[in-house]
Amino acid sequence: MALPFVLWIISLNLSPEYCYQFSLHWTRLDVPDSGLAALVRLSNGDMRKALNILQSTHMASQKITEEAVYLCTRNPLPKDIEQISYWLLNESFAESFK
Repeated sequence: MALPFVLWIISLNLSPEYCYQFSLHWTRLDVPDSGLAALVRLSNGDMRKALNILQSTHMASQKITEEAVYLCTRNPLPKDIEQISYWLLNESFAESFK
């Protein structure tokens, strides 16, 4: 019964953030803003993918944080990408591999 209603909400062409917040409210999950931002970023606007990520993350950890979402999907954390970029741009080649 709930799934057709959620699909109807999605069909209204609302913003992805609004749809995700609605889904989180519907499932009564407490997700911080950083976790929601990671969910939006990794799902690329695909609600089915977002719900799958949300379910997987909820089963893997107690809190759905940004780090939990990234670790559950096996994507590198943004801070890790920044650190790698820093090493590549500012450190010597030998120092970057230490």
